[in-house]
Amino acid sequence: MGKERITLELNSELMDRLRAAGVDPQAYLESVLARKAAAQRSLDDQALLDAAWAEENKLAIEEYNAQVNRIGTFASRQRTRRQNAAS
Repeated sequence: MGKERITLELNSELMDRLRAAGVDPQAYLESVLARKAAAQRSLDDQALLDAAWAEENKLAIEEYNAQVNRIGTFASRQRTRRQNAAS
């Protein structure tokens, strides 16, 4: 993999602190950016998987939502039972 030259302006006090701490700004920034790019790629991959899952399960989701609209959720039915029993 080749390298690309960029121009970057940083706060001079920050650069002084990095140098004093023995931190190589170029190596550190490259490492941080590589992790950020990998995390973004992972998020993008997950978004694609989520979209594919939603599409594959669209009918089941619609059927479940229709059932909830008709009879409510398990929790709501239990709550109604407890309220009726307490009355």
